[in-house]
Amino acid sequence: MGKFGGVSEKVADARSRKADAKKSNQVAAEKKQEDEYWDQHSNPKAKRDTKREEQEKQREEAAKKKAEAKRLAAEEEAALAAAAKKKAAKPQAAKVTAAQLAYQREREQAEQRELAAQKALETKRMVTEEEHAAALLVANRNREEGVVEARSVDAALEALTLDGSPADRHPEKRAKAAWEAYYAEQLEVMKQEKPGLRLMQYKSMIFDRWQKDPRNPRNQRVENFITPPGQGFLPRETALHHQEWAVKLVQQALAEAGLTPADISCIAFTKGPGMGGPLVSCAVVARMLSLLWRVPIVGVNHCVGHIEMGRCVTGAQDPVVLYVSGGNTQVIAYADRRYRIFGETIDIAVGNCLDRFARVLNLPNDPAPGYNIEQLAKKGSKLIELPYVVKGMDVSFSGILSYIEAAAHDLIAKGEATPADLCFSLQETIFAMLVEITERAMAHVGTHDVLIVGGVGCNVRLQEMMQVMVEERGGALYSTDDRYCIDNGAMIAWPGLLALKQGAAMELADTTCTQRYRTDEVLVTWRD
Repeated sequence: MGKFGGVSEKVADARSRKADAKKSNQVAAEKKQEDEYWDQHSNPKAKRDTKREEQEKQREEAAKKKAEAKRLAAEEEAALAAAAKKKAAKPQAAKVTAAQLAYQREREQAEQRELAAQKALETKRMVTEEEHAAALLVANRNREEGVVEARSVDAALEALTLDGSPADRHPEKRAKAAWEAYYAEQLEVMKQEKPGLRLMQYKSMIFDRWQKDPRNPRNQRVENFITPPGQGFLPRETALHHQEWAVKLVQQALAEAGLTPADISCIAFTKGPGMGGPLVSCAVVARMLSLLWRVPIVGVNHCVGHIEMGRCVTGAQDPVVLYVSGGNTQVIAYADRRYRIFGETIDIAVGNCLDRFARVLNLPNDPAPGYNIEQLAKKGSKLIELPYVVKGMDVSFSGILSYIEAAAHDLIAKGEATPADLCFSLQETIFAMLVEITERAMAHVGTHDVLIVGGVGCNVRLQEMMQVMVEERGGALYSTDDRYCIDNGAMIAWPGLLALKQGAAMELADTTCTQRYRTDEVLVTWRD
């Protein structure tokens, strides 16, 4: 009710809306009822005709689309057939690489030389029987008593020594002997070129020439990957270095040896162990050369390569092998066609221990961190007590490295030790560990001879300590100089050739690399 007794406006509006809604619903219901009526009473025939017309129209449109698609497919097939016919009429020449052309030229030149030699032999005047009977016989003086015979460079050097002493394989002594010979030769030359100088002036000038002379043994190791002081070898950078120099070194080796690819009978590559990047880089080059030169390919275990190279150079028959390098430390002996590992490091290698301590002292990496530690250790005299970890025939170097890394700077700062003393102490401790496990392996297998291989095997102090132990047991120590101790191509080529003779050529799909390729996994078929 309104304020003054009338009807409220809101009520009136609500009633109006309600009436309008009711009316709208009523109109909609009537319309629906009317539509239903007409649907029920319309002509069914007319509806069927309409539906039939719509279906017919849809079928016609589908037929048109199908015909159009068929026409386009026929045109495309005709175009392809015409292109194939045109290509068959004018075949493209097969692509030939520069290496294939060079190989083909070399083969043609070799064939031409062979034909020329054969033709010259055919046209050469033959000796008659009368001339042959009348010819004077000349005695072969190459086998006379007193004439030097040698089957290798080292054997020749040993045979040519006046005092009968064996050739010294030690790298430092060999370098010293080479320097003394060079100095004696150049001194006379310098006195003639620049007379009137003092002896020290001559020596200084000769030494400057010696640093660049190819007769210097240190100049024979070229294209080494040298990192800045305090840094190690990163796999990626080392792989890039190998990729840059691999083909160049192959070309240089062939040129210096006077050989052609036609003279190569086998390609050997390092299958493992090692860093993945450098291994794969060299394996790719080996596969490429094997395919280009059409020669078999053989994968070689890096450790076995060191052992066989040492046996070949020194003539050792059945020794206990101490394999020491930057990545491996193993005591090995041969048994049942395998190189059995009797002892090894349980963490890091001895070479890795030396290299990492060289970074602590910021020693240069040229020519090698371990070599620079060896030189510095010669100036040390104070022995610092360090951890000594040997268990059976196994050793551990991580503890001694952690200890000396932590204590080095404090000892040097307090004046309790010099860098030379630390290098001396480190060498004495770890080499004593190596001598101990080697002696245990000798007692176990019953042999008195020892062969040291690997990059650390060049160390003078290690050889001296091992020599003392071997002499006490009545045996012989075999070691090589830096030409064969440090990683080189000959140590891979030699066992590769031995394996090839036993039918070890590999399929290309099998020439993969294995970073953890253990020494005792290799079946040594070339030994009894």
